[in-house]
Amino acid sequence: MICQQGERRLRVRAVYTGQLILEVENPYSGEVPLDENVYPTVREEGHGWGGERIRAFVRENGGELLYRVENGIFNVRLLI
Repeated sequence: MICQQGERRLRVRAVYTGQLILEVENPYSGEVPLDENVYPTVREEGHGWGGERIRAFVRENGGELLYRVENGIFNVRLLI
């Protein structure tokens, strides 16, 4: 998920409507492989620990975690 220098940005949005909705987006180029649960798969050793910890946190707190990859944007939405 490497972007050209001029395309680097991170969009973070948080909304509370009785539950917290946290959304993070960033552009990417290339392929973002997703597994059968629509979670990003890791190809390099030492990467992916953050995603596993986030999934565990969401699971332990009865939340929902959604990943979407389309039109050059990688989007993660956490509902808790």
